Amino acid sequence: MQFLIFFSIVLTVYGLVNFYIFNRGLKTFEPDTSLRTVYIVAFWFIATAYIVGRVLEKVYLSALSDAFTWIGSFWLAAMVYLLMAVIAIDLLRLVNHYVPFLSKIIPEAILTRPYFITIGISTAVFLLIFIGHLNALLPRTNRVNISMSKSIDSRDNLRIAMVSDIHLGTI
Repeated sequence: MQFLIFFSIVLTVYGLVNFYIFNRGLKTFEPDTSLRTVYIVAFWFIATAYIVGRVLEKVYLSALSDAFTWIGSFWLAAMVYLLMAVIAIDLLRLVNHYVPFLSKIIPEAILTRPYFITIGISTAVFLLIFIGHLNALLPRTNRVNISMSKSIDSRDNLRIAMVSDIHLGTI
């Protein structure tokens, strides 16, 4: 029962975060356009890919389940960055509503065309995830010598291992 409650809460939060990002992105596209339809289908395909991939893994492990899991894993990273970006933009817009300052900083051509901002954020998120993935694929090892003024009985040296930024998931 506790697992069901936990799982329900996680899925609800996941759905609400995705809906918030989806809703903000949807405002980029004009109503009744094919690009808007592509956005809707692509967004929900990618947003549900992780869950679909994990469910498929339980039924039958295959290249299809792996593909869904990989797509969904990258989406989880993108979702975090997109959520931060959308919240930051909404906060800027809220402050700008009471203290207008954006039109003095950002050209009107960008402010009146939301797709510029969407393309900019999407590009930044893609680059962050790409560089992060490369960083995970190419680990670096640093050897650090530390001298201590205190001696350890019957030992000339002491080896300490430290590991950080481990990616234990799919990506």
